[in-house]
Amino acid sequence: MVKIGYILMLEPKYPQQKEKFNCMVVEMGTGCVYTDFPINLGTGQIASLMDGTQFNVTFSSRLFMYSIQNCLEK
Repeated sequence: MVKIGYILMLEPKYPQQKEKFNCMVVEMGTGCVYTDFPINLGTGQIASLMDGTQFNVTFSSRLFMYSIQNCLEK
């Protein structure tokens, strides 16, 4: 489903303000996806995110667009 190099669009599940972030999948592990630092699309700066922040994650392959829920954990 997700592959290295895919761009992920992150949107906070419970936002205090409307924000969107982009990040890229850089490594895959067993049951894990590792990304580079998320970039805030509004400011262009690296985002600082709290552990446990929940996101709606959207990405597309050549044929399909996916939307999943994700929770950042330690």
